Amino acid sequence: MRRLVLAIATALVPLLWGGAALAYEPISAENLALIEQCGATVTRRQEPTFSGQLYGALFSPDMEGNQRYSRGIGVLIGVSKYADASGFVALPGVRKDVATMQNLLISPDGSDLGYDIVISLTDENVTGANVACLVQNALPTLIDKELDRLLFYWAGHGVDNGQKRGYLPFYDTPLARLNDFTALPMMDLQE
Repeated sequence: MRRLVLAIATALVPLLWGGAALAYEPISAENLALIEQCGATVTRRQEPTFSGQLYGALFSPDMEGNQRYSRGIGVLIGVSKYADASGFVALPGVRKDVATMQNLLISPDGSDLGYDIVISLTDENVTGANVACLVQNALPTLIDKELDRLLFYWAGHGVDNGQKRGYLPFYDTPLARLNDFTALPMMDLQE
């Protein structure tokens, strides 16, 4: 069944795309610099993916009927070791989880899910300032909301403050002081 779906999709892309050459730039130099200012690293693909062409062909033609490319953007945030004063225990598997996820989205051998950009923020770089920089400044300038596909992945502790409000604590978040300023409110991820 999977081969049949892949064969049909492979046949449809050239028909939907119209054979137009694709200008492929996964990330501009300006966006790359902004993301790096947030303490994150970026892994990017050099060639367009089949899935980006397929999503673009099926779901996002422009007003003139030209097909556009749909970038897959993964944001991976992981905290395996928290600051000593935070009160959170270390999660040694997180480092491997983030690396596995990155390889699943973009792998050197091409056996991946076809993402174009993977942004990783890990351990001591997962501060409130860096997460805010990434979520509020860098991502809104990078992501085309009508066209791009976004995967947000958090590996680390998640905490309920006892009032049915969940938080994702940063590297240096004190467990005793969870609030909207010391941790990432889970509700903010819906926006």
